[in-house]
Parts: sequence; structure tokens; C-alpha cells
Amino acid sequence: MNKYSIRILFLIVSFVWFSNIEAYVINRTSSESLVHWACGVSLIDLYLNPGNSQGLSSITVNEQVDASIAEWNSKSRITLRKKATSGAGQNGVNEIYFSNNQEIFNGTGVVGITQVAFKDNNGEILEADIIINDLVAFTTDIDEIKYLGNVLTHEMGHFFGLGHGQVAGSTMLYALSRGQNKIAADDMAGIYSMYPTGDSTKGSLTGKIIGGNGLLGIFGAHVQAISLSSGQVAGASISETDGSFVINGLTKNDQYYIYTNPITQVGLPSKYNGVRYDFCESSKKYRGSFYQSCGSSDEGHPQTIRLNAASVAVGNITIRCGLDVPTEYMQSKNTTPADFDLQENVLSGLGNSFTGYFSTQELLLSQIDYFRMDYSNVDWNAVSDSEDLYIELKVINQAMYSPFKAVIGVKRNSTSYVVNPQYIQEDDGWINLESIVRIPIKRLNPSDNDIEISITPKSIISASASLPFVKTDYFPSSSYFEDSLSFYLVSATIVKDNGNLTYSLVSSKNDQLSDNTQCPDALNTYALSNYTIKGAAISSKAKRDESGLACGTVDLNGSAGNGPGGFFIGLIFSLMVCSLTTSIIRNNKTI
Repeated sequence: MNKYSIRILFLIVSFVWFSNIEAYVINRTSSESLVHWACGVSLIDLYLNPGNSQGLSSITVNEQVDASIAEWNSKSRITLRKKATSGAGQNGVNEIYFSNNQEIFNGTGVVGITQVAFKDNNGEILEADIIINDLVAFTTDIDEIKYLGNVLTHEMGHFFGLGHGQVAGSTMLYALSRGQNKIAADDMAGIYSMYPTGDSTKGSLTGKIIGGNGLLGIFGAHVQAISLSSGQVAGASISETDGSFVINGLTKNDQYYIYTNPITQVGLPSKYNGVRYDFCESSKKYRGSFYQSCGSSDEGHPQTIRLNAASVAVGNITIRCGLDVPTEYMQSKNTTPADFDLQENVLSGLGNSFTGYFSTQELLLSQIDYFRMDYSNVDWNAVSDSEDLYIELKVINQAMYSPFKAVIGVKRNSTSYVVNPQYIQEDDGWINLESIVRIPIKRLNPSDNDIEISITPKSIISASASLPFVKTDYFPSSSYFEDSLSFYLVSATIVKDNGNLTYSLVSSKNDQLSDNTQCPDALNTYALSNYTIKGAAISSKAKRDESGLACGTVDLNGSAGNGPGGFFIGLIFSLMVCSLTTSIIRNNKTI
């Protein structure tokens, strides 16, 4: 019999469907130590018992596990090596196995758990086990939400020490979702943050989220770095008690927009139970917003942050209570085109960005937004000698949990056309709602570079007939994440055609960063110096005696794990319940 004077962290993971919204969370001990495998570890054996009562063959289970291991091994400096076992619940062994013991899963709707035993003084992981709920009917169809690979890849993230995240489209999203079998950029940033390789192409953004005249730090703000080049969330973080944040593992020599919004407390560690966000007038919640400078002419024009060093400090970023869109856009919305000048509000470079929105009514009626880009006086020879130059427009909305796909209209002197992006399901079962269009520059006819753009929202609700699944597949838990307005970001850059179906950046907006120290919003902000963590104890006597830090994702619909309708068809939310342990006793078993 072995005794470990350690803590145990239960990460009980279920899922739902999703879209694009918040970050992985790195788990820490009660003493704030990082929960991680020892620094010198480069190879970890993981023993698989493929036996199950669902009729999944040993070959099938092995293939699924191999694929999930390959996902993480391709991005982590620690290599997982699969080995075989016929046992389960063995002491001193890292395992993956199926179990129908519902005391382990502590309730309905939980599809898998990862038990991580670690030293509380330094967070070093001693052992980790992945247990799959054998009463849930898994499938090998990658298009289905119950695809076994979704669960395995997610749980392996916990195996490494990552906690639940809230970025839709990411593997570590707290709820079971399509596409989780493939790790996303935010997951890659997370694993790099925990196990850095010294990659000189990686960097970080740091800053502080503040509010109120006292520049008080905001605890629990979700901070996303959206890549200019990809239009996707490249990494994210949740601000600490003093408002500080770090987003690691970002690709250098790219530019990023920072989008800040309140977290939802579902699926996150108990540390975040004390988060508040009622800092606006009449105790209203602050809303999602992009990082912009203080000048009124810059309102609605997010700053681009060029990551050209190992770490870039962006300074203070204020939370916001109001609507951040350009004044001219608001004045002419739905009627006449607002000017979108790629040279105005720009320190240098040719490019710009702005935020727009659709109300619920506008979304349902497919109301059109208009703007105008006049480049008839630009000296394109000074920009580039390439003959094949394009204005590249990206419409980004999924990260803001805005449920639509943009239809983009282009009108110029010589022609007019509509780009109607189709909903295309990707190989991993996920769907990308961002839209992109490239408008050719007419060097020989400068007046033809005076262009009118229209953006028509194709609501994911009204488009459901053309989609393989419904809105909740891509925007789960909408009541938690959606704003009353569906925001979007338009970025404009100049690119050239490389002749091989790829494009290279020629010019973009180059900001000299100006932080928000002089223009804090949310005047009702107050300090959270004595916030308390509330939790309820979980009792579990599955494989060992414990009363530990037990974090679970629970189906609040009360459905059975293997029943019809229920968990996988209904909308699942997460409930975190936690208590603390000081010791654990295990029985010795052999493989």
C-alpha cells in the first residue's frame, strides 16, 4: 500500500456543441503552483485498456487513441507513448479505460473524467488516468457530437494539466463539441505555455484589464488575441486578481486584435467563482469590446498589435459599458455608405479595421450595412510593384459569438458582384463562420478603385436548412455568451497573389500602441479584495478513498448519459463543484 501526501484534481469533462469564444485555463494548486509534469519529463507512457461494453472493437479504440495522441504529440515537447494493459484502476500507472461505475462520474451527462494526482507544494503531476463513461453510446462518425475522438483529445489536454476553456472551436472548450478531436490554435498556445520549447518564432502579449477612475484591475476578464493573418483566435487568457494577463505561444511577426469580454463561470475552476462583472450603470454587465486608443476619432477602430519581439506589453486595457463603433457608421447605418479609409486613423501602412453590429431584428431581416473604400488616389507603385494586388477584407464575428455568416457585396464603376460564402463543414466536423473576400486593385483605371461594400448577415437560424446541424451546434449556451447585439470586425489589408493559391501580406495598419490609462470606462468598478470561493463537496468512492478538489461538468438538464434526447440532444451547461483534499491512499495493483 502506498501513501501520497498530495492533492488530487478531478477534471470531470462532458461537452456540448459550440462555436468561437474563450480560453484554455492552466490549472494551479492551492498554493498557485502550476499543475504540470516534471520539467525533465520528455516521454510518458499511457496504458490503454480498450475493453468496453459498446461493441467498439479493440482496433477501433486503438486507432482513436492513436489519433488523439498524435494531435498532442505534434505540438508538445512531451511525447505520449501508448502501451497496452488489460487492467483498470491500477496504482502508479497512467491509464485510459472505460468504466460503467457511475460513482466515478458523479451524476448524469458526464462522458469522461481525467484524474490527476499531483504534489500540492509544487504542482508536479505524479499520475493521471483518463476514464471514459461506458454507459454513453459513442460513435466513430467524425461528424457526430458523440465522436469518441472528441472526448479522447479533450481529456488528453487535461492529462497534460490544461483546464477547461471557453474558446469555441477549441479542444479544451468545457462542453462536448464537434471538431474537438483536432486541437486549435488556443490549445496549441496553452500546451506551449505549459511546456515551452524556446521556439524563437513564439512570443507573448501582456497587459492589464482595468476599469473605473481608479484604474482598478478586473479579475476574470476573458482576453482573446485574434490573428490578423488568419482571422482566428490564436490564444487567450483570463485576467488575474490584479487584472494582469499573459497570452503565450503566439506566432511572432503577426498582428493581433485584442477582444475582451466577461467570462462565464461555467466549466472553470473554483478560483473564478468570485468573479464580478456588474460594473456598469445600474449594475449592468460590461460588454465585449476591442482594444482601441482613447481618441474619439479612433472609436470603433481596434488597434493592431505587432508582435515583433519575444514579449510585447500593451499596457492598460479598459472594460467597456457602451457601444464601440465608428461615429459615421452609426449615423449612416443601413442607409448610406460610411467611409472606411485605409489611411485614416493609421500611423503608417495601408490598412484599417472597424467594428459594426446587427441588432436581433436586423439579423433576422438580413438588414444590410454599407461602407465605402476610396483608393482612387493611392500611388500603388509606391505600395508594391506586384501586378496582382488585392484588398483583402475579413469579416470576423464567431469569436464574438455572433451567429451569422457575412454575405459581402462589391460595387465599383466597372462591375458589381456578391460573394456569398457557403457554410462548409470542415474535416473535423467544425464549421467556420468567418468570411473573406479579395478585391483586385485596378492600376490602369484608378477611378475603379472607389469601391462600395455591403455586408448582409446570413443568420445561422434562417440558414439552418442549408446547414448540416442547428445553431446550438456552433453557438451553445447562448444565454451565457451572446451580446444583445451581434458584433463583427472588418479588417482590410493589401495582399499580393503568389500564383499558387496563396497570398502574401503587402501592407497593413501599423499602430503605435496607445493604452487606456486616460480613458477608463465602467465608473462603478470596485476592487475584489475579499472575494470568496464557494463550492459544494463531491463524494466519490470509485477507485480510492478521497475527498478532493473535484471539478465537474454537469448536465443541468438532468438527462441520463445513455438515454434518448437528454444530454447530447439538449443544451448542456456546466456546474463546477469543488472541495479540497490533503491525502490519498491507493492499493497497489499490477498491469
